[in-house]
Amino acid sequence: TLQELQSYIGTDNYQLLWNRICKIISKCKHAFYNKINFSVNKNNNCFQLLGLDFIFTSDLNPFLLECNKGPQMLYINQKEKKMKEKIILDILTTCKIVSPKYNKYNNFTLIK
Repeated sequence: TLQELQSYIGTDNYQLLWNRICKIISKCKHAFYNKINFSVNKNNNCFQLLGLDFIFTSDLNPFLLECNKGPQMLYINQKEKKMKEKIILDILTTCKIVSPKYNKYNNFTLIK
């Protein structure tokens, strides 16, 4: 998990890596924003879940390996189940389908 990575590399290194990853994600978002088929829900919101796979070097330079439209949401163990349930709840909260008061996780980061 991201929390385990932060614990392993330290908070400062994690923040540096995360900021670099966010810059790559922002560039990707702008590159294919008009290519994604958004469907609007009853609250006039839309979303597309993308799965981005990264690796990083020992000096914390991230590289995007792939971007998956519609990543695998099935789980293989209880730890992964819990993580993916949080993702689903965050999506539903962001799209105003679920009230924020019912979402104690809300781990999304807004990337512009």
